[in-house]
Amino acid sequence: MCGTCATVSCWIQEILLRRVGTYVRHLCYSQLLDTGDEDDEDFMDKLDIQQLAADSGSEWQLGSSVLAHLSPGTLQSLRLEWVVVEAPAAAALGRLTGLTQLLIGYRGGLPSCLVAVLPSLQQLLSLQLRCSSIPESLRTALQHLTQLTSLTCGTYSALPQLSALLPLTRLRRLEWKQGRHGGPLQVELQQLLARQPQLESWLVIIFAFNVEAVMQLCGLSVYRSILPLSAVHSCPFLGHLTSLNLSFCCAEDNDPGPVVDALLQQAPRLLSLTFLGWLPANLLPLALVSRTGLQHIKLGLDNMTELPAGPYLSSLEMLDLNGNNFKRLPPALTTATSLRELSFAMNAHLVLSKADVERTLLPLPRLRRLYMNLEHTAPDVRALLAHAAPQLQVIEGHSVLTWQGPE
Repeated sequence: MCGTCATVSCWIQEILLRRVGTYVRHLCYSQLLDTGDEDDEDFMDKLDIQQLAADSGSEWQLGSSVLAHLSPGTLQSLRLEWVVVEAPAAAALGRLTGLTQLLIGYRGGLPSCLVAVLPSLQQLLSLQLRCSSIPESLRTALQHLTQLTSLTCGTYSALPQLSALLPLTRLRRLEWKQGRHGGPLQVELQQLLARQPQLESWLVIIFAFNVEAVMQLCGLSVYRSILPLSAVHSCPFLGHLTSLNLSFCCAEDNDPGPVVDALLQQAPRLLSLTFLGWLPANLLPLALVSRTGLQHIKLGLDNMTELPAGPYLSSLEMLDLNGNNFKRLPPALTTATSLRELSFAMNAHLVLSKADVERTLLPLPRLRRLYMNLEHTAPDVRALLAHAAPQLQVIEGHSVLTWQGPE
């Protein structure tokens, strides 16, 4: 069963879980209303109980009675966000023998009772902990989770030393984010990397853009941050980047050009690039326009009306221009002959014309998906598109182009 229940009282939750709890394999119990874009292919076995925290007069409490209605061997993933977990409920988590994925997000410090139950969940493959502080006992608890392949810990305080991860010999993905660190982080990273050669993805940082140590970082996302040019120039670990997302950021002098130029120069392996809400309309940095080898670009919410021409278009397979102000298809697109997916969703003033079809879309031989609102497109233009490009799937409404990085 799948649904979103806002401001649901405890007794309704109990009735719901009493009826379907034994069938649920994925449970989200959250005060953060998540309207994410991910699609649930197997939606018949997921239960999503959420409410918007800002609209809630009181905090939710996870009781042991809620967990009592779940089948220990059936539940595979559990997501707890901004809910109060008392000791009895935390202890009841230990009976979930089928649980392989656990995410806990806490407004304040993570309660010791939740850390204490982790050693009994030795079958966990994925663990995410996000809170303002984490008890020191986490170090001991991690020693028992030897099946983990993915671990994320984020806190505004300090995390245990990275030596606590040495017993996790199956770990493949690691995100270790903290507000402060008492030891020599760079030395710890080098020692861990030497002992854990199986690690494929790393993100080990001290909060702020001044990344003290990042090794083998393939993807980087920065949201609503000031990006100092000096920090970009002094960061030596961008050489492995294949994906970069800068959303609603700003430069110290409000000129993103030098920052983008510096980032692109230090990221020669970059394949996917996202800029949302901070580039000047129709003015792309020279380092981007002249770049070759990019496969995916997303330029959204930037009031763009034209797309600059340049070598960057030649290798693109996906181009997402969501939420701009285009009134026609930009002529520069004709050079993007490798495009497979193209999005002009949420461009309210864009009305497809016969010239757009003949001069811009038809010269794109590999294009298979077009995201665009055709509500105001003339019937004869629709007919021309359907006849001249039968292989092209036109999808109206909001689009999410998902780029899959290299293995």
